[in-house]
Amino acid sequence: MALHLGDAQERDGDYFGPPVNRAARLMAAAHGGQVVCSHSTASLAGDGFPLVSLGEHRLRDLAAAEQVFQVGD
Repeated sequence: MALHLGDAQERDGDYFGPPVNRAARLMAAAHGGQVVCSHSTASLAGDGFPLVSLGEHRLRDLAAAEQVFQVGD
């Protein structure tokens, strides 16, 4: 599972846009049972959730590396 923040466009009961694509790339980087999130999501989570930095990862079709965090221990 992956969490990312952004504005998506709804069309015909489905969602589209760069934030949806980034969430999909994050999800592809996770393994079964793992929950990961982007830096933008982690920065808003504050101390309410235990986050573990997994470092920067190159995600498919994205120009720059993305800081990825694991939610939970």
